[in-house]
Amino acid sequence: MYDKHKLISEIDGRLRAGEDALENAYTALGRYAADKAQEKFPDGNIRTLLDQVVETESAIENNDRMEKRIQEAVQRLDDLKKDLRQLENQS
Repeated sequence: MYDKHKLISEIDGRLRAGEDALENAYTALGRYAADKAQEKFPDGNIRTLLDQVVETESAIENNDRMEKRIQEAVQRLDDLKKDLRQLENQS
């Protein structure tokens, strides 16, 4: 039983270390990307461009949600029309 606890503890430690290493790698990658972007746009407009990217991504997500809602409404309307035809045929 003790060996299992020891093994679980060791695995948890390794997982935490891996998560920390991954977080550090993402942070370094983000800094590198920001530095490279700043080199491409040295006049300081990178923040404006990044804000526009975020805004555009948000608009795309919103449009995707709206498209899905419209498709669901159209499907529901088709289902209602089908049900209405069935009811009319039963009469």
